[in-house]
Amino acid sequence: MKKLKLFIISASFCVFLLPLGSVIAGDGSVLDQSYAVESNTGYGSIGIGGTGQTFTPTYNRVTSIDVYFKHRQTGTSVTMTVKNFASKQVIGSETHVLTFAGDAAWEPFVFENSLVVTPETTYAFYLSSNIDNQTYWMTGTDGVTYSRGVALTGDEQAPVGADRLFKQYGKDVATTTSGTTPTAPTTTKTATKATTIATAPVVAPSVLAVPTNFKVDRNQDEQIVFSWDKNKEADLAGYVMYIYEAQKAVETEIIDIPDKQLDNYNLVLADHPSLKLNQDYDVKLAAKNAGGSVSEKTLSLRVKFNPKATVAATQVKESKWNFLTNIYFLTGIGLLLILLIVLVVYLERKYHGLRKLFKKKDETAAVPKES
Repeated sequence: MKKLKLFIISASFCVFLLPLGSVIAGDGSVLDQSYAVESNTGYGSIGIGGTGQTFTPTYNRVTSIDVYFKHRQTGTSVTMTVKNFASKQVIGSETHVLTFAGDAAWEPFVFENSLVVTPETTYAFYLSSNIDNQTYWMTGTDGVTYSRGVALTGDEQAPVGADRLFKQYGKDVATTTSGTTPTAPTTTKTATKATTIATAPVVAPSVLAVPTNFKVDRNQDEQIVFSWDKNKEADLAGYVMYIYEAQKAVETEIIDIPDKQLDNYNLVLADHPSLKLNQDYDVKLAAKNAGGSVSEKTLSLRVKFNPKATVAATQVKESKWNFLTNIYFLTGIGLLLILLIVLVVYLERKYHGLRKLFKKKDETAAVPKES
């Protein structure tokens, strides 16, 4: 009996020692970052355009992220995309098809392979759906904020106090280098390095300058020419162009421009099947270096492809009309010449006939009469 009491007391003491609000999962992950104020909240539809939230993890792995939905529409496909906020490089994503329609509840997005992150670095996750629907992501109210991140609308910060409700779980994983023994994570959560990872590598925060004077030089015939002032960094390796459908958070296309000497790029609609005519796009530019670092992006340019001009067809039509006009003119001249010739022939014949007639009369008058 005494042993049983001692066991209960020990177990209670151990539970008490757990950090308040921490949850330990079966894979060893714990609640790392969260903003989970479930009262006095607002909400917004995630829709096709997508909304997001930044966060700053303290562990070197992200295992899952829960979000708080006000209402879920059955059959909606919702995708969570996680990026390094500075470089905008995607480090992982997870898609759910919602099977339960109901009131407010937490929806977990568990990553098949935990995402490799650098502690104390800002990351962002975005939610987008395949249709505009009535799936709402709960937000905080004005004056209540998450101190280690901000709410996002696209890539821009949403109004202060509108942080999205979420719970991010993580863990520390020992890293190994070939020929060495595993290294345990430090308690100060410093960045670690792995030789093999299941997700895309994290790009270090960039020290490159943002390209300047980014503008549209020409937009015609389904081609848009962008230009900018060349960066001057010694290790500059080129540029990266990011194209988004207007007001959407996830890129429609990312174009690598590997020539550092270039200060312009001709975006041809026919070369990019994912782009459409008569669609508004937001285009941003960043510089990159040989080490893989990427600068912050420029402010976006709102563009739309102008259709091919119909000048050629108009010119053909005009040429045809001129040709026909020339035919009519020449035909008229020819008819006039024919009429003139006929008139001349007629007058000449008539003139010679009269002349002969007058000549005969003169000859008759000149003969003397016999007496």
